[in-house]
Amino acid sequence: MTTTDSAGASRREVLSLGAALGAGLALGAGATLLPGAPASAAPGRPRTAGGLRYWLPANTSKVLRDDSPTGAPGTIELSAAGNEYESAQLLLRAAGDPLEATVSVSGLRGPHGALPADAVELFRQHYIQVTAPENTHYPAGWYPDALVPLRSGGTVPVTAGQNQGLWLRVRVPAGQAAGPYTGALSITAAGTTLRIPVHLTVRDFDLPVTTSAPTAFTIWYDQVAWAHGVTAGTEEYAALMDRYYWFQVEQRLFPDDLPIGTDLAPAEWAERAEPYLTDERVRCFRIPYYGGDILGRTAQLVGILRAKGLLHKGFFYLGGLIDEPKPADYDRVRELCRQVEQIAPEVPHVVTTTPVAALADDVATWCVPFGHYGQPMTDWVRSAGKHAWWYPLVGTSWPLPSVFIDDSLLGTRLIGWLQHDLGIEGLLYWSTTIFEKWNGTAYVPRDTWTDPTGYPKTNGDGFLLYPGKQVGIDGPVGTLRAEALRDGLEDLEYLMLWESRIAAVTDRLGLGDALDHRAVTRPVFDRLYTALNDYTDDPARLAAARDEVAGQIVDLARGVPALVTVPSAAEHGVLVDVYAAATTRVRVNGRHAVRHRAAGDAAVWRAALPLPAGVHQLDIELTDGARRSHQHRQVLVAAPEPALRTVPVNDFETDADLTRMTLNHVTVTRSDQHATSGSCSLAATYPANVAWPGISFNAAKHLGGADWSAHRYLAFDAYNPNDGVPPVLYAKFHGADGSADDKHPVWFAPGANEIRIDLHRVTIDRTAVGRLELYGFQSFDPVPLFLDNLRFLDES
Repeated sequence: MTTTDSAGASRREVLSLGAALGAGLALGAGATLLPGAPASAAPGRPRTAGGLRYWLPANTSKVLRDDSPTGAPGTIELSAAGNEYESAQLLLRAAGDPLEATVSVSGLRGPHGALPADAVELFRQHYIQVTAPENTHYPAGWYPDALVPLRSGGTVPVTAGQNQGLWLRVRVPAGQAAGPYTGALSITAAGTTLRIPVHLTVRDFDLPVTTSAPTAFTIWYDQVAWAHGVTAGTEEYAALMDRYYWFQVEQRLFPDDLPIGTDLAPAEWAERAEPYLTDERVRCFRIPYYGGDILGRTAQLVGILRAKGLLHKGFFYLGGLIDEPKPADYDRVRELCRQVEQIAPEVPHVVTTTPVAALADDVATWCVPFGHYGQPMTDWVRSAGKHAWWYPLVGTSWPLPSVFIDDSLLGTRLIGWLQHDLGIEGLLYWSTTIFEKWNGTAYVPRDTWTDPTGYPKTNGDGFLLYPGKQVGIDGPVGTLRAEALRDGLEDLEYLMLWESRIAAVTDRLGLGDALDHRAVTRPVFDRLYTALNDYTDDPARLAAARDEVAGQIVDLARGVPALVTVPSAAEHGVLVDVYAAATTRVRVNGRHAVRHRAAGDAAVWRAALPLPAGVHQLDIELTDGARRSHQHRQVLVAAPEPALRTVPVNDFETDADLTRMTLNHVTVTRSDQHATSGSCSLAATYPANVAWPGISFNAAKHLGGADWSAHRYLAFDAYNPNDGVPPVLYAKFHGADGSADDKHPVWFAPGANEIRIDLHRVTIDRTAVGRLELYGFQSFDPVPLFLDNLRFLDES
């Protein structure tokens, strides 16, 4: 792709690794074989040299050790902004006998110089066996996870029938000259050297050193000390804690606690904290609290930090006192929130719980589990003037995004995109260093490198790092999961920069309130997901979205000022609106756009394009006098949804209908209010102070049979009579074999709701469904709801 600015200068944009390989393309000239055995390659097939095969999957693909690899050989293509990491992965296999492969990488040079010598790093992927997957969507097997540093010239063993993954990472310094840089990755085995070109495009902008979104990823320093065999309080311990701390800072996964302890007197703590907090890389930290002495010593510390100009980086997370509070804890929550509000009203105080009406007046920042946060919750938080963080809960996994081993790596990266789109400000995670194992009563020793369950039933929960001692490293070893999280947070910075450029163009055009900025960005998000639990696990689509945002950051800064929206994208009728000055001439994919209406001081130019279903490139040509430029956008045209046939299940018209359920503390009656089918609805009240209240339907007896494989959606109508905090329930599907899937949150906005659950995303055996359960969490207040017209929607 070539873009032209107003001065006519061109800039080469290279398609990113994920997009190219996800599309099955072999890029560039590909690898070259130095004298030795011949090589063979075809698109999508491995290149073979001297008994060695290699593939280049996308860096958001998690390829198990025993998987048949996909992804073409060729050139490693990377693109990154200044102050950004970007990575590629490469899979090796022996074509025959086992081999020892020597791997080395050159520096990267361009027309304006070279990247620093330490900008390019190599890692060996370490595989860990998952024997009990968290859900049936991902299998048992050997998953790549830890990334063990590999010095250039180091060796890795390679066998036939098993993958050995390598990870190449480049960090572009801030201020690096934009343009192409080249180098090579060399692999030598059995007397033959394979040379794989590495192409890097440095983008024409930098990411900020100080990140936009606060994160709080706790390091359990005591478990780090145990894993490395060091004693707390020693110089060796202090140095080790520092290494873990700064490692996470570089990953944008800021430890909530500084590595100086929390038991120091306020003045001493502030003095020791100052070198960390004055470092511009450090975005945030947890302000220590002194037990019940918040109005005393904690207030004293707040005053010192405020005087030093360091308080703005702080937040309160009183996890040791009110973490995931139950209704019995609410009085204490209110008390603590009021105390920290009294001493530091400008500082966020984070409470880890789903919003509840009982705390709505006192909690300013809700930290909500991933699965509990949907659009109704977003709307309520914004309307109430509150703030939101979120965190992955134990058991959160596909179809929700997660940070766990046996789950989608692309889903992990999408956390940054979803967070920004939903208006969530911060990301919290309970621990990156659970190196021991919780056995139900205590933490006991385990081998982190072979046992993926530091916490029961969830592989990788509680650790995003590995202790380096076992591989000869006096510090942490990273993971694919931490890399994907960091990349997603860097993508979030792209989105922030894009929005700042949109705001600048809005001002230049005098649009005022005539354009919602989200209308400009919406098409990018719509290509990636339709809901929190419905994302597209396609590396090519994500890479293309990232490239589009990067292109917009550059184009909006130097081209003819214009903003592009897609108000309608139905098959055979895509409307494209371009907000530009009235003197601008606009062409979209070669078609002249016509002036549609005025917008502030500017005009809206509209083009109608007949496009079939699929993802399409939009080329917007802008001419204003002697100035000319292009913008490149993409649009997803969805195929029309097949006609759906309704299969009624229960409309609650008779008392007998009420027998088609098992109640766990929920009270139900028939009601003549808010009926959508017939004259009655089900009035259900989920009680207060009861754990897991719910309604269950037996599939065979009450839901038309146990075989749901032909059904597309489960649907029902609901009415929420309250206009306060929107309740969330979970639809839990039980298999006849005892399996269960409860990854389907259901949010109830005030008023009428139509609920649809895509049964294609249910992970139990849908030919043998046991029962459906609609359950909630323990609540301080009763939750009344009206339900009606329980039904299946089938494709005709």
